[in-house]
Amino acid sequence: MEASCPVSATGLLQDPCYQTARIASPETANNLLSEEIANVNKKMVEQNSKIVSSNSDEKFQVTTFNAGLLKTKVLGILQLEVPQYESRRPLVFSAIASHLREEKPFFFFLQEVWHRNDFDQIKEIAGSEGYVVIGTRGSNKFRPYGLVTLARKQGLKCTEAGCEISTGRSFEETIAGFKRGFLPTLLTTESGLRGLIVNSHFTYSPGKTETRLRQAKKIIDYIARVDDIDFVVFSADTNSSDTFANQAEIFNPPWFRDREVYLTIASELGFIDSYRTVNPRKPGFTQDPEKNTLTALSATTKNEPRQRLDYIFLAGRGAVEVGVVDSDLIFDSPSGSGNDSLFLSDHFGVTSSVVLRKNP
Repeated sequence: MEASCPVSATGLLQDPCYQTARIASPETANNLLSEEIANVNKKMVEQNSKIVSSNSDEKFQVTTFNAGLLKTKVLGILQLEVPQYESRRPLVFSAIASHLREEKPFFFFLQEVWHRNDFDQIKEIAGSEGYVVIGTRGSNKFRPYGLVTLARKQGLKCTEAGCEISTGRSFEETIAGFKRGFLPTLLTTESGLRGLIVNSHFTYSPGKTETRLRQAKKIIDYIARVDDIDFVVFSADTNSSDTFANQAEIFNPPWFRDREVYLTIASELGFIDSYRTVNPRKPGFTQDPEKNTLTALSATTKNEPRQRLDYIFLAGRGAVEVGVVDSDLIFDSPSGSGNDSLFLSDHFGVTSSVVLRKNP
């Protein structure tokens, strides 16, 4: 098996050469994915440098965080207790309130807020800090898919009757007892720009790459069909990493194939990956059992590789271009004091400073 495949108009993932390598030579397939991801990331960096080097019309911050607010997780036929849930809850709420108050992100995407009382607490915090809660609709209205999206009122186009926001949902499926889906929201900024913001959490479990690919494609197809918008912010815990610390541990089970999920998103619709674009040499692991003691305690993650699972993808439409100035991990150290200090979640969060530029 050769180390590379000829360039194909169908793209790497559809190329017969890659599909053969994926089965016959996983190491070769992984190398091909590395090359393709590097090329996509290079284009992102080049695209972004042109945007941020000129004057911008709007600037705002975006944050995403899998808060891990659930009491149990399902692993096969087992229902396992999530470590330190009750102890972490007040720390998570305090951290969210502080971030909203001090950093004032325009959008704050949360995943794994599964319980009604946790949602109610976050809703109360959001209201006190000048935020609206988006995506609270449907039969599971208080926590659809465990997702919560917050948008800062200051910056939205609002009247006494309310803000120009409309939400919808395109698919849901129940996997291992949990509903999975995504929450798309159309809104208008104070300056009149129309945005589509999307919050999502892909299914978990090693070997579920095909399911995650299906979910990624559904979301991409949905975003592509939305007309009359100026920008897109797509945040997700994709449960799929673009990079790994130890290449030797990603073939059994075949973790490397989850890089296909990243490539499916990153190579479409002109997206830039906010963290990777400005941190091309940092791994940015958001699930890190070597650093995060909560991840190391969890039965579902303690034996998994260090991975970057949490993303903010950005794209402009029409005359609007979107760039990122900086991006970093947050909630990546213990909160509290002394013996009571704990990691907030088995994930770290990501926050990014975004710029919009409207061309003549």
